[in-house]
Amino acid sequence: MQRAKPEDWYRVQWLVNGVTLIDEPDVPPYYRCNIRYRRGRDRDLLVDSGMGVGSLRC
Repeated sequence: MQRAKPEDWYRVQWLVNGVTLIDEPDVPPYYRCNIRYRRGRDRDLLVDSGMGVGSLRC
């Protein structure tokens, strides 16, 4: 089994109303973190910060 490269650890999907879904495509769905990110004018919101296996870069 080939390991995923760090740059492939996360998948980014742009949803409605400026919400971004970040997840881990190579992790089984039961264990996968589904991180939702919303950039605001004055503040940003991050829901479910993941498991910490790698740094999130915006």
